[in-house]
Amino acid sequence: MENEKQFRLMNRMSLFWVWLSVVLVLPSAAQDQLVLSVRHDHAWGGCSGTLTLDDQGMRYETIHSKDSRNWAYDEVQQFQVEVGRHLKILTYEDRKWRFGADKSFEFDWQESESTPEQVYRFLEARVRRPIAAWLHPTEFGNVRYEFPVKHLGTLSGRQGHLFFTDRWVVLQADDRADEKGGDRTWRYDDLESISSSGPYELTLTTYEQQRFHYASRRVYRFQLKEPITPENYNALWRFVNQKKRNIETKSSGTLPDNPLSGFLIPDLLIGCGVVIPHSPIAGVNVRTVGFGVAPLGACIVLLTRDSLGATRAQASGKGSR
Repeated sequence: MENEKQFRLMNRMSLFWVWLSVVLVLPSAAQDQLVLSVRHDHAWGGCSGTLTLDDQGMRYETIHSKDSRNWAYDEVQQFQVEVGRHLKILTYEDRKWRFGADKSFEFDWQESESTPEQVYRFLEARVRRPIAAWLHPTEFGNVRYEFPVKHLGTLSGRQGHLFFTDRWVVLQADDRADEKGGDRTWRYDDLESISSSGPYELTLTTYEQQRFHYASRRVYRFQLKEPITPENYNALWRFVNQKKRNIETKSSGTLPDNPLSGFLIPDLLIGCGVVIPHSPIAGVNVRTVGFGVAPLGACIVLLTRDSLGATRAQASGKGSR
């Protein structure tokens, strides 16, 4: 009888792990690469081929062997994805005839294939280097701040709206007719800083490459059509820097923002749903109470840590401005 119970328990656990593997593995495997039929233009002429993006990097294959390339993601300085299905890759290769200037490769792909937003999201999930996204996502998500603005250019400007969402900063131009319009999307870790010199001005300094600028930073300046109060600017400044701080914490290998889901869900699902009900300690007793104290203690420690961290971040933010 005892052997039969153990056999049933093992079967249930095996089925659970099979289900978990299907749920977690198959969705990620379905989008492990993008294959684009592209044209690569040269100063004179051009060539066609296949550009493949996967989890490790990207590969350009063409019958012109001297133009074939294979890049790991850390061999690329910057990606630029444009709404007109145009991808620009700035590498570390030298252009000898331009005294060592960095070499860039530009590709255009067909309309029947992946959209620019799909290419951007694919790179966004795999690349730490800055991505210059000349587009806006179809779904912004939760918008925290919105400003009607004019983006100031070198010779002219574009009117639109600047959104600060839970995931991105998005500039959406009012003029939708121009394919290479003024749309932009930035991850928070692609921003170096946010600043303002007055109630009708806002500046974003990004890590995008810009020639002839100090530290190669690209700066976006906006005229605000409505004034921003000091209180609202301070709240915006804290929001942006908290987003940057959270991303830096995750990438540095320290404790993430909310690791509870990775601990509690398997712990409670497997322990309370499978193991304990079919074990000699089933029911309310000293052992099951002890089992419940562990996740409860983890919640208390994490919530206390996050509360202290937020208080320190606000204090340091006020002191540094």
